[in-house]
Amino acid sequence: MRAPADLLQAAEELSSRIPLTEDYALERNISWLAVGRGWLKLDDISGALRALERVDSPRAEAQLRIAIIQWAGEHPELESARTCVRESVERIGILEYNLSRKDLAHLVPTAFYLLGEQAVRKVASELQDPFSAGNVLVTLARLQPNPGARLQTLKQAEQIADGIEGGNRDFALRWVYSGYRLAGMEEDANRIWDGMVMKPEEMDSPIRRAEEVSAQVDALLPPLRSDSETDIPLARLHRFLAYQCNDLKVQFLVDLAAAGGLNEPEVEGLIVGDDFVRIDPPRPPSMDLDPSHFDEEKFARFFFDRPVCQHGSDKDLLEAYDPGQQDSIDRVLFLNRVTFLFETFRDIAAKFTSEQIEQGLWHLLGYRFFLGEIVHACDVPSEVRRATIRAMVYPFRHYYAEVGERYKGTAFFMWWDLLGVGSSDVETPVLDVLEQILMVDSKPCQFAALHGLNHLFPTVRASELVSSYLAEHRSAMDEKEIAWVEACRDGKAL
Repeated sequence: MRAPADLLQAAEELSSRIPLTEDYALERNISWLAVGRGWLKLDDISGALRALERVDSPRAEAQLRIAIIQWAGEHPELESARTCVRESVERIGILEYNLSRKDLAHLVPTAFYLLGEQAVRKVASELQDPFSAGNVLVTLARLQPNPGARLQTLKQAEQIADGIEGGNRDFALRWVYSGYRLAGMEEDANRIWDGMVMKPEEMDSPIRRAEEVSAQVDALLPPLRSDSETDIPLARLHRFLAYQCNDLKVQFLVDLAAAGGLNEPEVEGLIVGDDFVRIDPPRPPSMDLDPSHFDEEKFARFFFDRPVCQHGSDKDLLEAYDPGQQDSIDRVLFLNRVTFLFETFRDIAAKFTSEQIEQGLWHLLGYRFFLGEIVHACDVPSEVRRATIRAMVYPFRHYYAEVGERYKGTAFFMWWDLLGVGSSDVETPVLDVLEQILMVDSKPCQFAALHGLNHLFPTVRASELVSSYLAEHRSAMDEKEIAWVEACRDGKAL
């Protein structure tokens, strides 16, 4: 039997042996962040503070500080916790870049109750982002018991939000509007509403659209095992050892500690074995990074040089889930990298397994990067998007056609669903590429092209291409295939 504290000490020991070099920085910080959070679940602030001393990336520091701050709000009697909150307030200017507005929402109540109103006002005054500063004041207003003070704080937040230029002004004012309404100040709330160019329901539209797109992609993704009843610790441990990511082994120990300890002799024997205690080579970077500034080789490895996820519960851990880092992606540079990737796909794909290619294409075409949305973005020059589309013939011609029926994935067949082929600006180059793929001597390629042409209905040229294919190949198809191709011609294929 291994007690939770023993498991966390083992996790600390493993984390401490991860090299202090840049190529190990990601997993080193993920590991110490997990250890710190693990100690907090055991209500051991000293362990969390030890981990805080070991993280060396601003992002990991910010995330662990927020976790400690949330814990401190539930344990206000401990001076060490109060000290960490105080230090975090003092460092807010350094931490800001790596804090989300949700993180700040966790910080404000704890800072207010432990350090007082002036600490919260200090946070608001030192934030560089006026949107965040206004949100902090709105949150502060909700905590103030005096209606007069609450009104004064909301007026300050309104002044900050009203001075924001561009589209963020209305988003910032929305928080102020909500603050007035929660305070029962309907006249002020209505005044804010009348002054907003974009109303809240319009602001929610892009979020709903993103959720719809994500749901569509999830429906298209090949299924991963995610039945928690089958994911016993031993099976999970074997997967983690196969992935060869040091931080996943640390996370395994932390999760065992959170579950109450370990009482399985086989698992206990493995976690002291050579495969587990060994420091493996550096893990792949987070999938949430912006890879547009990588060179061509590193860009390709970013998508394909990864262990293949074997279980749904591993996905975020394996990809080092860390959202918010792609907000300012250089779309033009990204598409230039993608164009080169497609043009050299034969040589690139030869270095990886078909499962890695499948996984990487889903990352590129679907979640996380949604290549179609980048291609269609209004700030992308037409010649750049057309070059990327024209290059899409090569993965089909130089890879998919060669692997043929041996390829078990769906990314190539669903390629054009994910890309979104209905825009008039890209219709002609998409049709050109689909026509070229249709002529490749490969049934999987041809059927993928037919599926793409299906989505271009009622474009006359798309229907003509399908009709020509049907006339030429009818004798080589069975009745079910003929019916499906006819459905593609009519835009009715699934």
